[in-house]
Amino acid sequence: MAENIVLPGDYIGTEEEYLAGKCVYSLDGKLYSSCAGKLKIVKDFEATVEPIDQKPQLKFGDEVIGVVTDINEPIIVVQVEYILRDGKLIPYDERVLLHASRIFGRFINEAGKFVKIRDVIKGKVVLISPTRIDISIEKPEDGVILAFCMKCRKPLEKINTGLYCRYCQRTELRKTADIYGGELLLKKVKEIEG
Repeated sequence: MAENIVLPGDYIGTEEEYLAGKCVYSLDGKLYSSCAGKLKIVKDFEATVEPIDQKPQLKFGDEVIGVVTDINEPIIVVQVEYILRDGKLIPYDERVLLHASRIFGRFINEAGKFVKIRDVIKGKVVLISPTRIDISIEKPEDGVILAFCMKCRKPLEKINTGLYCRYCQRTELRKTADIYGGELLLKKVKEIEG
């Protein structure tokens, strides 16, 4: 059994020598690698490439943590930074969408009242299609977990049901998660990181 490192487009052999397996494609009777990884020739002369540093894929029901980057009513764009899976934080880098109807479970006219740009949110993947990935923050454990004052950009503190800026002495509205800010958020992060 042979094993080499190959890059996308690297020549592997001919169809007479090997069968095309995982991450291997055929072009004019010749086999090439379609990804970077370890080339393995396994039983029955099948050539396969095991990808190196394969990016994790989002799954339906995954919890994600990300930053709101754009609001274009009724759609909110979230840059996912982490997948929360099996009690672990997995770094991730992809944009997902949050529709206004998935903030409280009903359509609202101004989603931008409850989620602002730069807010850090925790949500759950509810739709995966070839063109988009949608999340929801309807559940009490999902929503904004860290927000900043719209005037001075300092972190907001959760007081009762609102968010308060000690510097500007202003109150702001968000759809917050149960673990919003402070000690609860730090405790949850420490639990996850082990």
